[in-house]
Amino acid sequence: MYIDEIQFLPNRKDLTALFLPDEAQLPPGDLAMLVFVFNGVNARQTVEEARPVQRRSVLWAITGNDSDANGFRVQITQEHQGRLVPLLQKPIEHKNAIGTAQAPTILKETRLLEPGDSITVEAKNLSPNDGARIEVVLWLSEIHDAAEGAPQQ
Repeated sequence: MYIDEIQFLPNRKDLTALFLPDEAQLPPGDLAMLVFVFNGVNARQTVEEARPVQRRSVLWAITGNDSDANGFRVQITQEHQGRLVPLLQKPIEHKNAIGTAQAPTILKETRLLEPGDSITVEAKNLSPNDGARIEVVLWLSEIHDAAEGAPQQ
């Protein structure tokens, strides 16, 4: 199955309403996650990690957490055919941009990720304390082409 256009998830009444889609409302495909873990982040330090996209996928939600109450600032960027496309307009505090495991931030528009693309997560520790652990999880639906069939269980 090919999904070339942007999919829109069902809209929430307002941005403060808790909305978790049921399985029928998610983009079709197998659930997958890209997990970025930054251990031992020093005070006010910025860390960055890039990961290649292996399979055609649709990005539909973001979660994350921090071991320090001061939080962190995050920016997520997709590199597609040599062009950098930011997911967020600017680096933003995690509590304003990404949800928790209990309430993930569902994107208003899904993002298609192609094999060969890469995803970069940049996080800045906002704490005056050293040793923070920052985690960012990108929730994906992997798309399988008709020719390759469904994955083996």
